Amino acid sequence: MYYQRILACKETNKVIKSLAISAFCALLAYVWAIVVGLSVRSMNPGLEREMATGWLMNELPLWAVAVFSGLVVCTILSTISSGIQSVVVNLNRDIYRVLNPRVSEKSAVQINRVLSVIVLAAAALIAMYFPQVLNLLVLTYSYSAAGLVCPIFLSYMLRHKGIITKNGLIAGMILGVGVCAYSMHFKSVIPYVIWGCLASGVAMIVFSKLDKKNPAYLEEK
Repeated sequence: MYYQRILACKETNKVIKSLAISAFCALLAYVWAIVVGLSVRSMNPGLEREMATGWLMNELPLWAVAVFSGLVVCTILSTISSGIQSVVVNLNRDIYRVLNPRVSEKSAVQINRVLSVIVLAAAALIAMYFPQVLNLLVLTYSYSAAGLVCPIFLSYMLRHKGIITKNGLIAGMILGVGVCAYSMHFKSVIPYVIWGCLASGVAMIVFSKLDKKNPAYLEEK
């Protein structure tokens, strides 16, 4: 979501401002989570981690609960809206428009609406069957990192070398996710996401060496 919002900016100064605001909000949220988490844990050590906010709200005065509940609802709605928009953009622009580049803007808007309903329904089903989402979030972030860290950052670092190709990027994403899923079954000291990232980087470079006809970055003239 951060990347999509920043890349949507048309001016450099807005990009810098967005990065600064994002960093400040992330730091503020981190401090809030630490203070509240440690406080609730000291008062109720046996409480499950995801129940800390609910327990805290029961201990606050009624007016504070009303204000806090409003903030929580606004945060949830904003997160849902941003999450649905992010997924729909990925599905429509990064997948469907690649497969069907001649689609009209009117059809693309209709597809966005249909995908929004589908993604929202899927999110509701997941929320009902997986009420505690912490492990699921960690899992999805791990797969995302294993499949995207090297194709995004390593390829950008090597963009002037003419090494990375489009097929190399695809191979890096597929092998990164595959190795990450495979290594999950082994209780290694090294986290499985690290194995996925390493496999992604190696696969990306190896497959790029085998295929030099489709450079990922065009040389500037």
